[in-house]
Amino acid sequence: MVLTGFNFGFETVSNPNGLPDGWELWGSYYASYSYIVDSLVKHSGNYSLRIEPNANDTAKNVFGCPHLAIPVEFAGKTATVKAFMKFEDAENPIGLLLRIDGDSSKMLAFDNMQQRGIKGTQDWTEYSVTVDLPQNAKTIHIGAILSGKGKLWIDDFQVSIGNKKVVEQDFNFGFETVSYSAEMPDGWGKWGYPSYNIQIDSVVKHSGKYALRVEPKDEPAANEFGCPTCVIPAIYEGKNITVKAFMKFEDVTIPIGLMLRIDSASNKMAAFDNMMQKGIKGTQNWMEYSVTLPLSEKAKTIYIGAILADKGKLWIDDFQVLIDGEDISKAKLKPE
Repeated sequence: MVLTGFNFGFETVSNPNGLPDGWELWGSYYASYSYIVDSLVKHSGNYSLRIEPNANDTAKNVFGCPHLAIPVEFAGKTATVKAFMKFEDAENPIGLLLRIDGDSSKMLAFDNMQQRGIKGTQDWTEYSVTVDLPQNAKTIHIGAILSGKGKLWIDDFQVSIGNKKVVEQDFNFGFETVSYSAEMPDGWGKWGYPSYNIQIDSVVKHSGKYALRVEPKDEPAANEFGCPTCVIPAIYEGKNITVKAFMKFEDVTIPIGLMLRIDSASNKMAAFDNMMQKGIKGTQNWMEYSVTLPLSEKAKTIYIGAILADKGKLWIDDFQVLIDGEDISKAKLKPE
């Protein structure tokens, strides 16, 4: 099961003074609590979400709860939510929230872990809660609750239906999602050498709002390169994987290309192609290119990107990833 863009790890943040994209607030007098995207204390990635009461707010029966609504587009007997939580001086029990609603927002199932009495201070620990999933369920709500005093950090939510994990998939292949403090599009990193600039370009692009531009800062040294990179877990069934993207380049002196790398366990490289052997260089307006490799059953991680070495400028935009010719959003997942 694949869902798109649910921001389970809080990595997409468009408003620096608001919640991570897709998340909303629940809670009685929830204005009594602050919700802070935290780039310093986090379990993984760039951000976690911190909840804490505002100063001098001591009203009773008040709580804060960031929550996310997920439409029920799948069948199963149970629903499970997992997340990592860290808390300090929590006065009252904290917990993950899992609520199932039917038509007209009628609550069908609910658990917030309050009965477990989890409070005090605890470093990052994974917690989970499971409820029955009625056949007439329409919406799953997930979140975390803090009441009273203290601080609560949450990160890295997971949702499962039965024993099948719901996979969040928003790889930002078109570079359209850029968080407020990010130098790169969300989900993308940099490989190569610091002698290259890799940056968002809102003027020269194939479609949408942005492309990525790669160019040397000064005179590049021999064998140096710049490569924007996206990491994809190899959780898909199939024999072959194809990466497509549009590239535009100017005055390129050494062949450029799309990069596709597949690693097995222990980061051992199982397959690799960067198109360098095709000798693509010089100057060329936007054109679509592709590269294909076999997808081993033992594959653990897929890396995609585009490489510029030596001089020139390279723009890339509108990646696609296909598993046996099918868009990755429709690809079948490996059995767990």
